[in-house]
Amino acid sequence: MIPKISVIIPAYNCTKWITRSIRSILDQSLEDNDYEVIVVNDGSTDDLIQVLTPYLNQIKFIDRKENKGLPYSLNEGIAHSKGRFIIRLDSDDYVHRDYLKIPYMFLSMNPNLDAVALDYIKVDEKELVISRYNCETDPIGCGIMFRHEQLIALGLYNVDQKLHEEKELMERFQKQYSLTRVPLPLYRYRDRGGSISKDEQLKKIYGDDYKN
Repeated sequence: MIPKISVIIPAYNCTKWITRSIRSILDQSLEDNDYEVIVVNDGSTDDLIQVLTPYLNQIKFIDRKENKGLPYSLNEGIAHSKGRFIIRLDSDDYVHRDYLKIPYMFLSMNPNLDAVALDYIKVDEKELVISRYNCETDPIGCGIMFRHEQLIALGLYNVDQKLHEEKELMERFQKQYSLTRVPLPLYRYRDRGGSISKDEQLKKIYGDDYKN
């Protein structure tokens, strides 16, 4: 059966967090065959494969030995996807049980909507709530469900835009399509370093080649 939704999880040296991410996305309120989970290994040097072994019969795993960056991994995941809708989940974050159901209902019942974005809650390393965020005023790359064909028509992520890749994509997307906010905080964005942002963490991983 062809899944309705494809969830793309890019993974790079994330064994400490990814099982939490995987468990949350496999415990959705939709039926299992309604969605597929695609994990793309971006040349990790840790024991990612060993950590994911218990889940390999429930996910699609793309194991790439060479590190090519986040946009490339996202594009590769989308290229292997079969769902009518695409949504992203970062490997160190996790989601509510209705993370897929709510945006799917909005898009499937409203063909005039192009994409929908969910509010999110920032949590610390112990999963204690820091604050709730409005996805319009404080956007992130996750928690946005797209129509597959529109992402393809747009040309997917720019592989040269290896930092703030989601901002560059959304700038192009919103020139052609609409984005509708769903004010439900169904995404959990993990703040892993206190005042250290994910952008700074990416710079530490990939170096100055990433564009800000």
